[in-house]
Amino acid sequence: AVQYVKGASDGAESALRAFLEVAPDSARVHGLLASTLLYTGRAAEALGHADRAIALDPHPAHRFSDRAEIRLVLGHPEGARSDFARAARIDPEDARVQMGLLWMRLQDGDLPGAAEHARRAFVLAPSDAFVRLRVGLLWLEAGAYRPALESFQDAVRLRPDFELAQMRLAIEYARVGRVEAAR
Repeated sequence: AVQYVKGASDGAESALRAFLEVAPDSARVHGLLASTLLYTGRAAEALGHADRAIALDPHPAHRFSDRAEIRLVLGHPEGARSDFARAARIDPEDARVQMGLLWMRLQDGDLPGAAEHARRAFVLAPSDAFVRLRVGLLWLEAGAYRPALESFQDAVRLRPDFELAQMRLAIEYARVGRVEAAR
């Protein structure tokens, strides 16, 4: 499975780089390449493409949310906080923006505020299993195991074939001693 994902990412990266040869000022392609590079472990390289996407077209909120994710991976939480705040000013009705605000509230120790942003993300993306998974991972990182478990359960309910969500759910079931459910 890892090789398949790696192969798909390599193919996507090649196609995006080829497209940039003919359309070097495509904000969308720079943004997609930034995401591809981030998910293949090259966050430092991804940052340059995220910056370029924003320089070319700073209006979509997701451009700032995407760059914030890259900054988190690179260990720059203040830059991430600034980008999430900027994204929220542009479009607070974006589920990814709400996930960024959730992260900010968790960093501030504001669990009720974080829960409200999780709820908003779910309302804005009611059938998106990835949003449930991402919110669950944020809860997990904060040590809030019950809402993490519930988020992973929702992700698997929405998309039963979502292997990463299944794995996370199994780990959480094992954590609470539900061995049969974990299997």
